[in-house]
Amino acid sequence: MKPHKHGSFHQKHSLGQNFIEDEALLSQLAELSLVTAEDCVLEIGPGFGALTKPLAERAKQVVSLEIDRTLIPILNVTLEKYANARVICDDVMRTNLSALVAEAFGADCPSLRVAANLPYYITTDVLTKLMRELPQAKSIAVMIQKEVGDKLLSGPGDDGYGPLAVMCQYRYHVMRALDVPEWYIESCRKIAYLFPKAHAVAYVMMAFRIAWFKVHEPLAFYSAYFYRRSQKDSFDADMMTRGLDYTRRKINELRNKPTLTAKEEDLLVTLEAVYEFNLRGFEFAPMSLYESDATKFLIRDGKLLPPFVSVSGLGETAAWDILEGRKGKRFISIEEFAMTCNKLSKTHIEQLKALGAFAGMAETSQVSLF
Repeated sequence: MKPHKHGSFHQKHSLGQNFIEDEALLSQLAELSLVTAEDCVLEIGPGFGALTKPLAERAKQVVSLEIDRTLIPILNVTLEKYANARVICDDVMRTNLSALVAEAFGADCPSLRVAANLPYYITTDVLTKLMRELPQAKSIAVMIQKEVGDKLLSGPGDDGYGPLAVMCQYRYHVMRALDVPEWYIESCRKIAYLFPKAHAVAYVMMAFRIAWFKVHEPLAFYSAYFYRRSQKDSFDADMMTRGLDYTRRKINELRNKPTLTAKEEDLLVTLEAVYEFNLRGFEFAPMSLYESDATKFLIRDGKLLPPFVSVSGLGETAAWDILEGRKGKRFISIEEFAMTCNKLSKTHIEQLKALGAFAGMAETSQVSLF
């Protein structure tokens, strides 16, 4: 071990100490960490504080975790003019990082970033711990051996691809600092969320699936689409099943209003989809007491059969009550049905009647002899 310029201090190989003192490189690393004046920074392994200084110049607060007690006096001197920098002597692997961040920064930490100079032998353990205990961290900037960096950047089929690469790539967009162009680093400062390739591919695949069903299995597409609209309480069967002309008039009525409520905006989206549905020659079947589902739009004889939940104000609980009440039964009157399904109001009964759910069923169970 050779002596260092900081007095008689010797770097300890047992702790994997290997300090960088190139100021230009350290400034670049601080720049690449994306730290801004709004960020709180947790630094792991500050060493002599060479990176801590440029971080403190950029960040709102910096807390540095150093395992080597002999470095604390040096760090205190190095950072004495930085009121926003604090050093804690502790082992990162034995520290509850979540509790440390909460105690050190408190509620005054809208944005957390991590910077670390990691020895090879604990790189995997520290990165895993950081991702598990600090999921709120917006970025983790680490100085690691090239071989480890190559593994983090590897993909399926590559020799170095393993659990650590999978975890890092799932949680973050992994970048090799010296290979990243300036325009990309600058974009990271402006864009809150980087769109991962896997996420983008998933969206494209989903778009193709939806488009295929809309063209080749249109009733299946509209069944799923109207189901989702009904889950948002944006499908009123009484309004949506009146045909092309009514739907067009309702759309124009809403479009001509100077402002729309959030509910009206949702309603307009559904009406436009229903209008398209009608233009393609499709229709809704009359609601059926014995065939309609509680929540799903069923395909019946080339038409869509609306569910009970699409009745305005009826709700899922009452819809499932209808399915439970009709099991193994044939009602002789609307009166009998209303007594069986007592979660339905008189208004709901009238709505079901208007939608054709009772199909000519008698109003009452009483029999007239005259």
